[in-house]
Amino acid sequence: MEKNIKQTILQELDSRISRLAAHEDDPIVPEDNQYGVMNQALSKTIGVPLRKELEDVRRFVEKLP
Repeated sequence: MEKNIKQTILQELDSRISRLAAHEDDPIVPEDNQYGVMNQALSKTIGVPLRKELEDVRRFVEKLP
């Protein structure tokens, strides 16, 4: 894999991983809109597994030639 492309992919993965990590401990803020609360809870539920998957993909990309 071309070095430039590989580095670009790694940088994008790092960015997405850090954004997920930055919001991992955000509290769920009560809202008048029940769907807003549901969306916050859903984001927290999928955030940790998604972060792990992105970290796994990053390790895979790092190993590519």
